[in-house]
Amino acid sequence: MGNPEAEEAGAQKYRQQLDDWAERKSQDPAPFNPKALWEVAARYGTPVKEPLKRFIKGWSEGVAKVKPQGVVSSQPLRNLIEQRERALKGSRARMVNESRLLDWRGDTGVGRMTFRWPQVRQELTDLHEGLAR
Repeated sequence: MGNPEAEEAGAQKYRQQLDDWAERKSQDPAPFNPKALWEVAARYGTPVKEPLKRFIKGWSEGVAKVKPQGVVSSQPLRNLIEQRERALKGSRARMVNESRLLDWRGDTGVGRMTFRWPQVRQELTDLHEGLAR
């Protein structure tokens, strides 16, 4: 398919990132509670579709079951991710479309979501500095 050494280096990089996440996550006092997320979404009038609710519930329960350190080796969690990608992308899913997999840089969809926080933070800093003058 590609360069096996580069693929293994990439896989090792993501395993390390998962290990780092597991370390941070294991320090959380309580497991993630999806119900609280649905309450916040409802409070702001943001609809959350059932497939997304099922995915988040399944992921949360799976992580609670295997603990964060077990995520990387959990076949049920891998299956959950594969099912979600297939449901969202159909024939364009990387699991079934080799050309899409070959085009993948490897970093799409990984890492903590920032929700444009760096841009918002800069704008807030600019506003704060402007108002301070």
